[in-house]
Formats: sequence, structure tokens, C-alpha cells
Amino acid sequence: MSFEGRLPAVLRPSTAWAVSSAWALAVVTPFWLGLGAVRLLYGKRDAKLPEIADACLTGFLVCIGLAFGAQLTALLGSRSFSDCVAVFLASLAVMAAASSAVLWKGRKLSKEAASSVGARGRGLFAPGARLSRAPWTRLLPLSLAAAFLWLLLLSQASAPAARVLSRSGDMTLETVQTFLATDRIWERNPLTGREYVSGVPLRLKILALPALYAGLCRLTGFTPEEIVCRYVPALVVFGACLVYYRLAAVLFGGNAVRRRIFMILAASALLLGTNREVMDGFGLLYGAYRGTAIRNVILLPYTVCLCLEKKWKSVPLCVLAEACIVWTFYGLGVCLLAAVLLAAAGAWKQKGCSAPGGA
Repeated sequence: MSFEGRLPAVLRPSTAWAVSSAWALAVVTPFWLGLGAVRLLYGKRDAKLPEIADACLTGFLVCIGLAFGAQLTALLGSRSFSDCVAVFLASLAVMAAASSAVLWKGRKLSKEAASSVGARGRGLFAPGARLSRAPWTRLLPLSLAAAFLWLLLLSQASAPAARVLSRSGDMTLETVQTFLATDRIWERNPLTGREYVSGVPLRLKILALPALYAGLCRLTGFTPEEIVCRYVPALVVFGACLVYYRLAAVLFGGNAVRRRIFMILAASALLLGTNREVMDGFGLLYGAYRGTAIRNVILLPYTVCLCLEKKWKSVPLCVLAEACIVWTFYGLGVCLLAAVLLAAAGAWKQKGCSAPGGA
């Protein structure tokens, strides 16, 4: 056996190049879309890590929304899955152009402000900014290194776990395979192979994850098992790290020691809770492609983070993304419930402080 043949699959040169290219697109594209959305919603132009994390997370939510729009367009127009992918790519291009316009306008405004006050602007695209020292330049290489480590350590365990989850009722992998084999969306039951006699159930029409995963398979050339069981979980783990970093920054501010302790405790709680399927740690390690796992480790803590920071404009993105990724109606509305409770708690606290004699 050759030296390349003895290497793990993810470290072989041909596979490593394909994984690196796909990962770059999977990180850079949402980052660019999310950065434009964050700038449009909040008008910030600060090249600090919290905004970079917000840009990536918001971009992931935007991609889920675009996948839902493309799938719904194909279903309503009785179009093929290939048409759905084309609509998704077109919507990505439009959003990327809109994000570029927002960022370019912000750059022009910062340039005018800098010239008027005789000082350099601050931001990712500020005049005279040294991009090599910007925190966002470390985002891609660090995330790529983490992805390869994740794929190297757990790629062998993810596929058997996916088959176990499939026997317990999850059919994400089978649905992706059906989309690719038939070139149609929700026309055949992925478990029986028969057509839906009474039409597509409403719940399936708004479930965007299988179409998104199948689109990634079509665009990258990877197999459904590679996308669903290996590469998507790596991306979800990356998103979870960003979320808990943001939550630590909100809770502890500039106290770096407390932030690190919080991150260690959060990681330990997730990694140790893997003995049962209902635990978040099990979902993160072995079923991170499932909508419930994405909701529990990304959407819910990010909703809490946004509410604590009073960034209410981004909360609907989390609520709508949850509706597009959870398989059944059971458990829906968790992000909405968390947002309502935190908003009520904040209003009650503010009312107590403004009352006579309040602290």
C-alpha cells in the first residue's frame, strides 16, 4: 500500500484540497452575507471578534432562509431539484451583491468621515487599514485547522451513529439521497420509495435542511454520507464555538479569565453528555446534522445572546430558522419562547428599576 493509501481519507492530498475548497466556501460565503446583514441592521464598522462571530452566525441563518425560499419556489412551481439548486445559487449571488453594496457604502462613509476629521477610519474596510492584522484574517485558517482535526478524530464514528439514528426515526440521510436520485423534492417517501398519494405534507414544505444538504452534495461533488455525517457536523461544531464565545463575551465582558473558564465548562458539559441520545453532547458529536441539534447548540444560545445584548432585529432570524430545520411540530417555538421570556424579564427589571424606591 502506498504512503497516501495509509493516510486517513481526510488527509490525502486530493481529498484535503476538495475539503479545503468546500470549507472555505462554507465559511467565507456566510461570513460575507452575514457581515452585510449585520452592518445593515446595526451599522457597526468595528473589526472586533464579536462582530465577526455575529457575521458568520447571521450568514448561516441567511443561508438557511435562502434554502427554504429556493425549496418553496421549486415546490410551488413543480420544478426539479436542479432548478431548486439554480434558484439557491441565484439568490446567493443577489445577496452577495447586496452585501457588497452595503459594505462598499460603509467604506465610503468611513472614508469621508476620516477625511473630514483628519483621522483614519476603523473597520474591516477602512482606508489605510492593515488587513493582515485584522482579527477576521485568522478566521478561515483557524476554522480550517479545527475542521480537519474534527474530521480526523470523529469521521469514523459519525457514519455508524447516523445509521443508528436512522433506525430511531431520523431520515435526513435517506431524504438527501432521494432528492439526488430522483431530481425531485418531496415527491417520494424516502423510507418507502413510493410517491406521496395525498400530496406533500405542509411540514415538509418548510423543512429546508435536506434540500440544503443535497444542494451541497450537488455543488461540491461529495457523497450524501460525507456531507451529512462528516462535513456538516464539523461546520455545526464551528458554529457552536462561535455561539459560546459570543455568550461568554456577553456574560463576562472584558474578563478574559472568566470567559475562558466559561468556554471550558461549556465544552466539558457538551463532551461529557454523550451517553444518551437525548443529550445535547450526543447530538453534537454524532448527529449534528439534525435540526434539533442545530437548534440546541446554536440557535437557542444565540437567541439568548441576542436578547441579552438587546439586538432584537436578529432574533426573528433565529425563530424562523428553527421553523425551517426542526423535523416535526413537537419542540417548535423554543427560540421564540426564550426570546419572549427574556424580553418579559428585561421589561420587568426595567419597570422595577424605574419604580419609586427601585434600585
